[in-house]
Amino acid sequence: MDTTTGSGSTAQPRGGTFVVGVDGSKTSIAAADRAAQFARDAGARLHLVFALRPVLTPGVGLGGEAFMFVDPTEDNAKMLEMVNQIAARWPDLDTSTACVSGPPGPVLVSEAARLSATAIIVGNKRMKGLSRVLGSVANDVAHTASCDVLIVNTTS
Repeated sequence: MDTTTGSGSTAQPRGGTFVVGVDGSKTSIAAADRAAQFARDAGARLHLVFALRPVLTPGVGLGGEAFMFVDPTEDNAKMLEMVNQIAARWPDLDTSTACVSGPPGPVLVSEAARLSATAIIVGNKRMKGLSRVLGSVANDVAHTASCDVLIVNTTS
């Protein structure tokens, strides 16, 4: 289930739209705060995106087919709480939000394209050391986005 809140408009504010992903981790909150600073300074809208990862749970089998049920209610509530916390720290900032099903990198890129965003702002988690072998959202976004990508330091 995809949901969008806030203005939801694709019309660009004076400074454009900056897209940032939030998942509740300390690094995503740090990236969102940095994105909020940049958006405020540029006169841009901040679009906060929560990517719902599909949850594989035992489904109900009918005639050899299993149906998977995913209840995004808990994830939507988690996103709304995070967004409210971020918005409370930046009360004068124009914000919008989306909760979209899919892997974080592609979700951020598709939301940025949908909104004709100026930039996607991501943290540098899993960009250094052995963990970079596992891949990172920042790397995925940097290689596929059609807009500018800003990778901010959220791990030191």
